Amino acid sequence: MTTYKEIQGLVSSSYKKNKDMEDVGNYKLDKELSTSEAKFFHDSKTGKTIVANRGTVNTVKDWTNNAMFIKKEYGKTKRFKNAKKVQEKAIDKYGKVDKNIGHSQSGIIARKLQKKRMTDEVIQVNPASLGEKSKSNVHTIRANNNVVSVLHKNNKNTSELNTWLMESIV
Repeated sequence: MTTYKEIQGLVSSSYKKNKDMEDVGNYKLDKELSTSEAKFFHDSKTGKTIVANRGTVNTVKDWTNNAMFIKKEYGKTKRFKNAKKVQEKAIDKYGKVDKNIGHSQSGIIARKLQKKRMTDEVIQVNPASLGEKSKSNVHTIRANNNVVSVLHKNNKNTSELNTWLMESIV
């Protein structure tokens, strides 16, 4: 089970440099696989692997990626191609990726990797969305006032968050 505190820790970690990282619960950072855009965590006791993908940072490159998403061409971005490549390395190393956690722009990445059957489950926090409907194994957490994720269908907003987390995230 992924707890709310672990989700917070994983999302937060996705923005940090590897040298500034701490473990999240029983999950240890895999520095060999982790990049500035995706952090890979593995729990050797359970054999579970989680990838935390960071959202948009204030760079031209990231805002260009966001524009590509609006044009429905995100799969052509270097950011997505890099995420797919490093995800493949994680699958080679661990056999599979159990969860992808994506914040903002990385909600796109997590959903696309799930559609390619490269992860079992997605947890997206305030995901970028153009109104896509999520599959049952894609869980969405969003704040009521988050503009980026306002169009996402099947949202759970913060007023429902605690109940939803207890019932849905396994």
